[in-house]
Amino acid sequence: MKGISTIIRGIDEIPKGAMGPIWVGKIVEPEFLRRLRPLNEDVKKLFEKLEEEADGPPFYQRLDLICSKLNVRIPKPKIVIESLKELGHFAARSHLDPLGIKTTAKREEIEDLVRKLTSS
Repeated sequence: MKGISTIIRGIDEIPKGAMGPIWVGKIVEPEFLRRLRPLNEDVKKLFEKLEEEADGPPFYQRLDLICSKLNVRIPKPKIVIESLKELGHFAARSHLDPLGIKTTAKREEIEDLVRKLTSS
């Protein structure tokens, strides 16, 4: 198994105790979720979100924090996700936060995209 420092660039710059423990493997299996989905309508939306983000990175970016830093309004997460996918990145909403997005895009790329989306 790879060490977390080989998976996440810049991990050495994070102060000890700021994060952890961290799971770096897959958290859910999409096929398992597909089989469970029809069993309970109450959690269907949660299963769908988990399935969408299952193949994504372990962490998510919060649009509200990005937009606060850039001093711009928050674009609709759906538009940000679609735009990131058009750029060739994995992108999905996080089940943990309504403004959280899991993506393979670097933070700078997300910031550039948010600037473009909010400038029009």
